[in-house]
Amino acid sequence: DATGGLQLNETTMAETLRRLGYATAMFGKWHLGQREQYLPHNRGFDIYFGIPFSCDMGCGAWHGTHPTRCYPSPLPLLSCATGSVAKVEEQPTNLATLTQRYADFGA
Repeated sequence: DATGGLQLNETTMAETLRRLGYATAMFGKWHLGQREQYLPHNRGFDIYFGIPFSCDMGCGAWHGTHPTRCYPSPLPLLSCATGSVAKVEEQPTNLATLTQRYADFGA
């Protein structure tokens, strides 16, 4: 029963790698829970930069200039590190620059 995100009793690869002394990062679409406790920095990743759900689940350019229904909210671009709270870098996310921003983060 994974209500809201990946079950908290599930062990992620990042959690296993951390126990072995590795540093981990996640960038891109997470889609395993958008609440704070389910985000990558709370599931074993040292740092995270990305969107917490699919771009078709939030508002974006494809909804026009005055969308009437957006679920769950305008797509946020998040950054966070272990021990911190996720920071919204941009909302809605500019999809035109997202690929380059991911590449820059991963470099």
